[in-house]
Amino acid sequence: MAKTTTKQPTQYLYLDSVSSRDLILVLLGAEGRALARRLVKNGSRTELLLPSLVKFVGRKKVAGLAVAQGSGSFTQARLVCAIVNALAYGWGVPAVSVRLGTTRLAMARRLLKAKPNSLAQPLYYGPAV
Repeated sequence: MAKTTTKQPTQYLYLDSVSSRDLILVLLGAEGRALARRLVKNGSRTELLLPSLVKFVGRKKVAGLAVAQGSGSFTQARLVCAIVNALAYGWGVPAVSVRLGTTRLAMARRLLKAKPNSLAQPLYYGPAV
């Protein structure tokens, strides 16, 4: 009997640590629809960011990562960008930086166009007002 495989939908991971001191994780479908969402209340305990992220993703296949960049905490924005780039490199998927407020559909389209192993560039627009 032939083994049948079901093709899993393309999924992207979006991380936002800019809008608060906490981490917002969103798993997006190719069309930009949110498939899962989690608020990780880490506050300033940045050592919890990576374990929380890995627990959220689990064994799901991620085709790309997007990270919100802009105002907010300079240190946390850089830390999350570094984590995203490390995961993208390790998983062999693209990573992109997006401005806070970019629509999920625009993020998904940008990730579809991104080359494998492209890295997110840190962007900073000053302190939150």
